[in-house]
Amino acid sequence: MNTQLKIFYRPKSLKKFELSEIAKQLNFSLQVEQDHWKLICDNPTAYHASMVNIQLSYQKQMIETNAETDMMSYPKSQRQYQFNGTLPKADQYQLNFSLIDDFGNQHDFEKNISFIQP
Repeated sequence: MNTQLKIFYRPKSLKKFELSEIAKQLNFSLQVEQDHWKLICDNPTAYHASMVNIQLSYQKQMIETNAETDMMSYPKSQRQYQFNGTLPKADQYQLNFSLIDDFGNQHDFEKNISFIQP
């Protein structure tokens, strides 16, 4: 179980946001180096994206990211997440992840991502 209390100061100039809009703007890519699978998350938004339950699947197989204390993707930055396990190499995978809102509620999202050769 990951229990943390995080306090954010949101300047008045930052507009109210919808998690679905942040999820749409997050860009993901997948890299494999020597059987180590990693997900690269590019967060171009001005908001922190608290992520949990990151899973990658292909057909009926699924792998999850390694549990870390801090799974947050910071504003206007790039973050890597390491996966536990491997999947067959394919052109496209399904990524499932949850974002946590200001009240601690989880919202599930899904994207198709492509494999990038190193």
